[in-house]
Amino acid sequence: MNTPFCFDLDGVITAQELLPLIARALGCEQEIAELTQAAITGVLPFHNALRLRCEMLSAIPIPQVREIVGQVLLHQQIVTFITTHREQCFVITGNLDVWVEI
Repeated sequence: MNTPFCFDLDGVITAQELLPLIARALGCEQEIAELTQAAITGVLPFHNALRLRCEMLSAIPIPQVREIVGQVLLHQQIVTFITTHREQCFVITGNLDVWVEI
């Protein structure tokens, strides 16, 4: 039997969350963190927080985001498992597909 395995990209495959790193490059890490916390606690509806974060982060060029993402450390054991079981593994992320190339 082929069991499917799903892995979250941020904090599972990567050793760091990507949004704070990208936000740091723009100098808006604190604002992104506050919007994220507001959505988590229900102070701000998720879709509003997401829209505001996307607006802020849209200022960074895609090639620069890819450079940042490309330097993030990965959990090598998980990467090895995914590579070994490629047909059974799925990577899940809320990041934009143009930011990450898997």
